[in-house]
Amino acid sequence: MREPLEPGTIITVSSEGSDRKYQIDRILGEGASGIAYDAHRIGVSNAVPRCRIKECYPAECGVKRAGNELLWTDSESKDAAFERLKNAHKIMVELRDDASVGNNITSAELCEGNGTLYSVMEVNHAISYARDKEKQLAKILDSIKHLTKVVGCVHKKGYLHLDIKPDNFLITYKPNTAIWLFDMDSLISLENIKKEDIQAIPYTEGYGAPEQAYWHPHMLSPATDIYSASDYFSGVCLRHCLSVCKKASGILVHLGGGIPCHADLSVYYRAFAA
Repeated sequence: MREPLEPGTIITVSSEGSDRKYQIDRILGEGASGIAYDAHRIGVSNAVPRCRIKECYPAECGVKRAGNELLWTDSESKDAAFERLKNAHKIMVELRDDASVGNNITSAELCEGNGTLYSVMEVNHAISYARDKEKQLAKILDSIKHLTKVVGCVHKKGYLHLDIKPDNFLITYKPNTAIWLFDMDSLISLENIKKEDIQAIPYTEGYGAPEQAYWHPHMLSPATDIYSASDYFSGVCLRHCLSVCKKASGILVHLGGGIPCHADLSVYYRAFAA
């Protein structure tokens, strides 16, 4: 069983010969290849840069933690895990630099320390979509448009994301709406799908398409990501609309002869907004 870094832990890492310190603020989640955290950089004079960190800490490689240090028992597994994170980070940087995405990430770096690698991304004002409390329907719809644009860029680069969920993309409305994906470890190349060279299909319960949940690799396509995004956002929009209806005194539903009838949506609201 893996041991995540506890909130408040300070780690020292190195990037291109320069040391820096980060404090862990929150554990976001544990994937097959590592653990994701919200964090912030310390020891800088200006405003504290908020960060998203992915620690290379696979679930199946027998890696042990000793303090902040990770101890690997298998060098081949370590090399493979490092290569996977490097590739995922490379794609993330390519998306950052893609002008069509329109994000404003200040930096995305691959750092080393404590026996492992970290993918570190400074996120400015952005927050995880899972924590976004935006209530305006227009902005919710705008975020859908921007997410599809980013996912489209992933597809154009020859990959499927296969793990589109609220904690895996960040959003900011300052100065304009921008969304970008963080965790790229789930990516599978379309070329490998054609060759049927797939060892595993990434899947998070509640967010994936049926072909992911039931292991149908021949059915994987860009439509798989579109299903995941549309399935999630349809729920967001429905909860928003039900919330608006809940706050109103009621809805007049005009039946056959134009006789007004009061419709109480509280039951449906409780079901979908839980």
